[in-house]
Amino acid sequence: MSDIQLHQNSFEILERKALTLSKSSIIPAALKNKPADIAVILMMAMELDIPQIQALGGINVIQGRASISPQLMIAMIRRKIPSAVIKINDGNLKCECFMARGSSQLELEQGFTAHWDMERAKKMGLSTKDNYLKQPGTMLRWRAVGEAARIIFPDILSGLYLPDEL
Repeated sequence: MSDIQLHQNSFEILERKALTLSKSSIIPAALKNKPADIAVILMMAMELDIPQIQALGGINVIQGRASISPQLMIAMIRRKIPSAVIKINDGNLKCECFMARGSSQLELEQGFTAHWDMERAKKMGLSTKDNYLKQPGTMLRWRAVGEAARIIFPDILSGLYLPDEL
């Protein structure tokens, strides 16, 4: 069997898998009856080396672009670099997230801390959005995680953003 046939067979299997999943009642509602979106997410899962079912729950399509949940972002980092340092300090409508690639003195010195508070969210026009009104602490936490992760782990995140950032 030639490489072209092998790739064609793999793609046909992916298409059938995506079609079946698109009919499932346990996939995210936004993917229901969207086998093409599911196929792309499954391909991204292969590229990012994450389990496909985990990708279906953690990769979202927002305004035609793929985004990643902050929980999946942290999971990808921990899977690829188990010694990564991730510290989240939040409370009273502010959050700091420190990330470093490891715990050696040099790695810690090269780490980064993202700071998010409602003043920063307000300056960016976020503070009046529904999620910021209903759960401001959570939104600030995930913003801090996303910012720190993209700076310290760009190789792992492949340029993906959080849904809220799109």
